Amino acid sequence: MSNGLVMPTEDELAEMSYSELRQGSLLAYFLWQEKRHFGKSTDEYQQIYKAYDTERKKRLKHIKKDLR
Repeated sequence: MSNGLVMPTEDELAEMSYSELRQGSLLAYFLWQEKRHFGKSTDEYQQIYKAYDTERKKRLKHIKKDLR
């Protein structure tokens, strides 16, 4: 399956809007689960999902800190 989803760099993640992060995260999660369902290797999509999710959580942490 060729879907064009590749591991983003840290700079690419930092430049993404929150909406783009969420979309990338959801797509990676969907592809990860689809591969798992069909018994194929999930490592690539799991790592991509975690990269998006880590950036999203980092931003939320900054927002929470600013709200205090």
